[in-house]
Amino acid sequence: MTTLITDYLPVYFQACKGSDALISGVQLLGLSATPLGNIIGGISVNITQRYRPQIWISWSLMLVGMSLFTLIKVKTSVGLIVLFCLLFGLGNGYVSSFFNYILYSESSLKVELRFGILPCAGTSPC
Repeated sequence: MTTLITDYLPVYFQACKGSDALISGVQLLGLSATPLGNIIGGISVNITQRYRPQIWISWSLMLVGMSLFTLIKVKTSVGLIVLFCLLFGLGNGYVSSFFNYILYSESSLKVELRFGILPCAGTSPC
């Protein structure tokens, strides 16, 4: 999904909004909220010791951000599109910070068996 946004939106800004390449890149800075979402997600999991509510929140943010992209018309302001990018970027960063928590949780043996991950498959000793 991120690839679609980062490939499509600069072309949209250049073709429909009349921006040059540099300005269309600047207009995508809302997607730079992804690392901020990673940080917020990691801190919230460490504080609450739970990751499932945060996963629901992050997917909801991504869904809202992606759904709002369908409202873009020729006369939509650039600031509103940047806000859509910001929402999507927060959700994207938020959801990507949970995979390590899931894999290294207390139920890691169930996850390892479910996904076929062997606990000592690497070169490091267990």
